[in-house]
Amino acid sequence: MLAITTANDPKNFRTIESILKYDGPRLVKEKKITSGTLASAIRYAVEEGEKEIFYVGGSIPSSWITVEV
Repeated sequence: MLAITTANDPKNFRTIESILKYDGPRLVKEKKITSGTLASAIRYAVEEGEKEIFYVGGSIPSSWITVEV
């Protein structure tokens, strides 16, 4: 199993709910996504109970990743 250290950049590890809530309206305004896409993503996140955390700071540095046995 892989483990990722989030302590190095905690503000850039975010849940889908955080991304949709805080970045969704801006992305629609900037025409990067449509309002329908945002609505669909919100619906999907609620229905599926997404629990993933995403890193929005680019690629995760390999030094933050460890293998746990």
